[in-house]
Amino acid sequence: MFNIHTTRRRGGRGIASPWRLFPVVLAGLFLAAGPAAAQTELVTNGSFEGNLDSFNDVPGWTGDPGPCGYTARIGGADFRPAATAGAQVLELATGSSTITCTVYQDIVIPAGATGDLTYAIGVNATAASASTLKFEIVPTVGPPVTVYSWVGTSPAETLAARTPVSIAPYAGQTIRLRVTHDHVSQYFNSFLDDVSVRVTVAAPPAPVPTLGEWAMILLGLLMAGGAALYLQRRRLAA
Repeated sequence: MFNIHTTRRRGGRGIASPWRLFPVVLAGLFLAAGPAAAQTELVTNGSFEGNLDSFNDVPGWTGDPGPCGYTARIGGADFRPAATAGAQVLELATGSSTITCTVYQDIVIPAGATGDLTYAIGVNATAASASTLKFEIVPTVGPPVTVYSWVGTSPAETLAARTPVSIAPYAGQTIRLRVTHDHVSQYFNSFLDDVSVRVTVAAPPAPVPTLGEWAMILLGLLMAGGAALYLQRRRLAA
């Protein structure tokens, strides 16, 4: 029979039992579950820093070809609103011409990801018109989803954070974050800032050992314990 004691005394010295290793090994197996889930930012330069006042050249963002301009501006300067993140805001301006202006960024949503699209958007309009502003999620599969819209008959809106939108339905897809500034008449500017998609991807579950793997683990423990006892006894007998 096995004598399962934590220690045995012989000659005033303790002999460590191999069974004391068993809970340590089990704890190591259960702790090897892989890294914990962590948040990741998917939007590049969501606060529109860099290339100040450079026409159609904001790092991380792309504009459709055309005469419309989008530029990074210092927040709070002139008539522009204060930035909600960083020091700059994105401004889309068309003057008094009839122009459609679009700026966008494509991001890949990992499979199984959860999180929200957050953003600040606002409009500075001088008068009512038929102009419109839209912020959309354009998924790989399915129609565009409008998360913010403004029409020229509405009052101007301060640059401010809007309602967050879950991106979980788009997990495993590439989505386009697209702002369309459609100017028809009367002067108006639109502003965007603090665009963020922070996602969490759950860590994969730790693999559960099979019966055969458990048998190998137990056999290894028994062999290691027997070897430890044999060596300890030889040292005590010497």
